[in-house]
Amino acid sequence: MRCLDHPLHRLAKNDIVFLYHSHQGIIAAGRVTSNKVREDAENEALFLPLEWLTSVPKKGQPYQFMPPSKVNEVLGHGFFWARTIKTPYLSTEESAKLLEPLRTLLAADEQSTSGAQASTPVGTSVTP
Repeated sequence: MRCLDHPLHRLAKNDIVFLYHSHQGIIAAGRVTSNKVREDAENEALFLPLEWLTSVPKKGQPYQFMPPSKVNEVLGHGFFWARTIKTPYLSTEESAKLLEPLRTLLAADEQSTSGAQASTPVGTSVTP
């Protein structure tokens, strides 16, 4: 499955990636820890190792997400939502600007599962 023009080859160590769930929003963020794209032959997939910067949804459990409208509000401008990695990328500054409210939101989600209320209006769903 080796494909050198795969979008993962455009990412570099220390890049921040935001994981987006279709029709919902950003569900997690991580930092790329290696430039080496790895292959999962069993699942016919390529991947880069990540250090998670937020909580990660667990299968079958409710989770929060940051909808596109909130992303646009945080960044102060519209953003073209593509199916996969695309250019132009967010700048380092824009990634940091988006990461902090996302961390707050997802931390509120963890608290809400123990009884506290999330203060930011966002979506909630259950992983399939």
